[in-house]
Amino acid sequence: MYAIVDCETTGFGKHDRIVEVAAVVVDGTSGAVVDEYDTLVNPQRDTGPVGVHGVTASMVEAAPTFDEVAGALALRLHDAVLVAHNLSFDVRMLRQEYERLNTDIDEGEGHCTLRLTSEKLEVACARFGIGLNGHHRALADARATAQLLLQFLEELPEGVPAAIRGEDLPLNLRTLRRDAAVGSSQSQMARIVAAAQYPTSEGPLLTYLDMLDRVLDDLVITQSEREHMSTVATDLGIGPSQLEAAHADYLQSI
Repeated sequence: MYAIVDCETTGFGKHDRIVEVAAVVVDGTSGAVVDEYDTLVNPQRDTGPVGVHGVTASMVEAAPTFDEVAGALALRLHDAVLVAHNLSFDVRMLRQEYERLNTDIDEGEGHCTLRLTSEKLEVACARFGIGLNGHHRALADARATAQLLLQFLEELPEGVPAAIRGEDLPLNLRTLRRDAAVGSSQSQMARIVAAAQYPTSEGPLLTYLDMLDRVLDDLVITQSEREHMSTVATDLGIGPSQLEAAHADYLQSI
């Protein structure tokens, strides 16, 4: 089984939270979707870049908190090979949430469609003729990523399933889907950035540029975001000259 995940978040730092999460479970043999799960999540703080994900404070006011959805989500992720468009980001955000609940998550060895395509989700979907209605909505992005996965399924290694030791997590079936919430918006800048081409096919740079998308969507780079991006570049082994060239090419692509 494959579990295709997508998280919309308040940001990408260690103190940021998930505001919407989706998991699409796909049979590894037939490629059929066997389960879907999605919900808004109350982050118990501001929702972050509303212009990017469109999730407002009023939309999550009645949403479950992550501790309420953790058990139901773990049921979909445990013993499945994880897939995401920028897998390292989604896994890191999930790990942070589960660690707050004293729950271990072993992501195994999954597949990253960002690295498989070297393209932003919207651009890759257009190339393969995959519909993407509602980019930066967790379920829409997870469904589109699942369709991208199918384009590469025959040539991919098997992968190693994830393990979430969540036996003590309560199983709460309460969700709040975005369509049932009130008010949603996405900025024009978010749409422009989403449609731009990545100027590289190198894995570490793709991961970095996807993170840069999230920073630039609101047209503001805070000091903490600047420091975090510097840490990301260092962790990915991207040197100053390579980073400068990537920034120039990225801005040119926009």
